[in-house]
Amino acid sequence: MNSKVKFFAILAGIIILSFFLLRSCDFQASNARAGSMYNQSIDGAAALQLWLSKIGYQTESFEYRHFDELDQATNSLISIKPADPTNWRIEEINAVLAWVEDTGGTLIVADDQQNGIFTRLDLTVMSRDELNPTTTNETSHAFVNPAVSGLQNYQTISYFERDRPNSQVLVGTEQQPTMLGISRGRGMIYVSTNVGLFTNTGLFHESNARILLNMVNRVPAGGVIAFDEVHHGRALIPRAAPVPAQPYSPLVAAMVYSAIVVGLWALLSGRRFGQIVPSRIDLMRRNSSEYVQSMANLFQRGRQAEHMQAHYKTYLKRRVAKPYGINPKLDDQSFLSEVQRYSDTIDRNHLAHLLNHLSQPNPSEATILALVNDIDRFINIWEQRGRA
Repeated sequence: MNSKVKFFAILAGIIILSFFLLRSCDFQASNARAGSMYNQSIDGAAALQLWLSKIGYQTESFEYRHFDELDQATNSLISIKPADPTNWRIEEINAVLAWVEDTGGTLIVADDQQNGIFTRLDLTVMSRDELNPTTTNETSHAFVNPAVSGLQNYQTISYFERDRPNSQVLVGTEQQPTMLGISRGRGMIYVSTNVGLFTNTGLFHESNARILLNMVNRVPAGGVIAFDEVHHGRALIPRAAPVPAQPYSPLVAAMVYSAIVVGLWALLSGRRFGQIVPSRIDLMRRNSSEYVQSMANLFQRGRQAEHMQAHYKTYLKRRVAKPYGINPKLDDQSFLSEVQRYSDTIDRNHLAHLLNHLSQPNPSEATILALVNDIDRFINIWEQRGRA
């Protein structure tokens, strides 16, 4: 096949593969959802999660789980502006409310639209006709831990309309409350139409932080506060309506197609199997003993007997000095004095004899060989007696 045709065929395959991979990506779990703890923009809740962790609570993401898995290990659940308010299914609402009633958990729901939780609590989210934000500087006297003396930049265009007075107004008026506290069984529910209170920008205001502390003050120190990410796209398939497996989903198609492309590329560019080609005969390499012999011959031909003698003298002094921490670079007399001061077992006369002969000029090869044997014998005797 022509190389250009092969190149364009592989390029077209890569483009088609990229298309299938993009289609298979799950963009439902995007981190840009408003109210998500993964969102670090102005309308996200990443700052709230980080702040609660810093002040001693354990925070976690409640995602890819069913709400009937909530138990006493979770002390509070925060749900901020679900991506689709209609996603609150009946079984989810029943599970969450049962968890509040039975375990004494704290449920915090913030949304400026009607959702299933609000409907179950007999609350209706209303919008002001003139679309002007509701502002207030007064709060309920229920905020005492810590105290909230006033609100800073508190604005919302929505408020609650209560079908029955089963809740306490925390922010707003009796006619247009924007935050309510509802006692439910052993637990507590806080609902708010002001989503901005919980966002990254909302925590800039101290009054908002104080309100949030009042909401979670029922959570013990080190307790677990979970953030509802199920309603931000990180949900499991509903148990009541399981979706049948799709054998030809985009992801499976992309994997099959990639295998085909790689197989075709290997078939077109690879070499076919044939007769075994004999490998080249490796050159014989020298072993370590040959290197030693070569160095010895080099010194012998270069008449470097004095250099070899100095090498063995240095070796002897270092070997003797190491156990006692003596400087081996001292002159011979000072070195012998230090050795005698630290060791009682070493043969000082023998050592002095060796150092004296290793300092003689113009040594012969036989002399050096005899001295090396004498050095080995001296060290063996010294080590057998002990280095003390």
